[in-house]
Amino acid sequence: MSATETSYLDHSQDSLLLNVEQLQSLVALGAADYFDLIGDVIGTVPGRINQIVAAIQGGDAKQVRAEAHGLRGMLSYFGCEALTSSLNTLEQQPLPAPEAADTIQAQLQALWQQTLSAIQQWEKTVPEFEG
Repeated sequence: MSATETSYLDHSQDSLLLNVEQLQSLVALGAADYFDLIGDVIGTVPGRINQIVAAIQGGDAKQVRAEAHGLRGMLSYFGCEALTSSLNTLEQQPLPAPEAADTIQAQLQALWQQTLSAIQQWEKTVPEFEG
């Protein structure tokens, strides 16, 4: 993020990206069920981010809160700490100006990509997921 770019989300570089203990609890599901679930999440998150952005652009505070809350709940199940923290901030703060929508979208997408990469790295360390 450049010095002139505003962060609308509460996420510092020092905060925890993933709660690995939460992810580890999902190993008990077995590889097939875990990968089905995470596959659904991977397919859902970009569209949910777009819905949040559309609600910001439309000036619909209630919809922004509802979408941020729903996405936050889903991602918390997978230990996505930084992203859930940012979504909580978005849910709790006053409605951002429509002009902020593109910046918020870029910030959420970047954080999602970092989180997804961390999840994929974690998956490689799970013996039950080998093969």
